[in-house]
Amino acid sequence: MLKSQGSNSKGSQSSKGQSSLHFGEVTAVNEATGEAKVQLPDLGIESYWLKVLVRRSTADRHADWLDVGDRVAVLLDEKGEAGVILGSVYTESNPPPISTKDKWYRQFSDGSFIEFDRSAGRLKISCDTVEIVCSNRVEIVSSAPSVLQGKEIVVVGGTDNDNPDTIILSGQ
Repeated sequence: MLKSQGSNSKGSQSSKGQSSLHFGEVTAVNEATGEAKVQLPDLGIESYWLKVLVRRSTADRHADWLDVGDRVAVLLDEKGEAGVILGSVYTESNPPPISTKDKWYRQFSDGSFIEFDRSAGRLKISCDTVEIVCSNRVEIVSSAPSVLQGKEIVVVGGTDNDNPDTIILSGQ
């Protein structure tokens, strides 16, 4: 097992030697602390809790947790006592879900996905339910004819919350 190294007064961990890159599989995740444990086959050990590198962690924050079984890249200090999980990596058995640089794509384990195609300027969201909550105002503006399609479409509006105006459009 790797031993956890203490932090200095500014919260950073120090190492005077070389860092090393390792690949392993996530064995446990702690969402409350943003840490995970990794089985490192090249070292024959499971790490202690390692911080997971994220895009933002202060005023604007990002949370995108690893799953147990994810294949990850880990950077460790020369003693293997401190390190950070750099992120997931694709493998031959788990290739990227798309193969174009023109798309940003996020797929979820239930099959839902969000895709933006910058070459077409198109955003596509595929899931069971979309909920938009706004404390001020929602605007949808299009310079072209638009389609809102559903088995039944309900539009609720007005200023009287106890007695709102309602329009129900039903398909056949």
